[in-house]
Amino acid sequence: FGSWVDVVIDDKLPTIDNRLIFVHSKHPNEFWPALLEKAYAKVCGSYADMNVGSISEALMDFTGGPHMTIKLSEAPEKLWDIISRASQSEFLMGCSTPGG
Repeated sequence: FGSWVDVVIDDKLPTIDNRLIFVHSKHPNEFWPALLEKAYAKVCGSYADMNVGSISEALMDFTGGPHMTIKLSEAPEKLWDIISRASQSEFLMGCSTPGG
């Protein structure tokens, strides 16, 4: 809500059979994605409270910057140009697929 918040977490991550339940890297010794997710879950209240949301909203929460969402089914003709310019400007970008 417009002010920076320090978030302190531990490194205990939710697992089943020694495998991370939620976000994980393809490299088994890389934990930063899961730790970042845990910090965001703490800000939201819990992992369950993160069930609805979008990557663009999370990036906005982490950076304080503006965000935009483009649905591929409604993508502008110059989508590639938009992505290329965003990349050249070193904007943070993310993508997602429907859950389920």
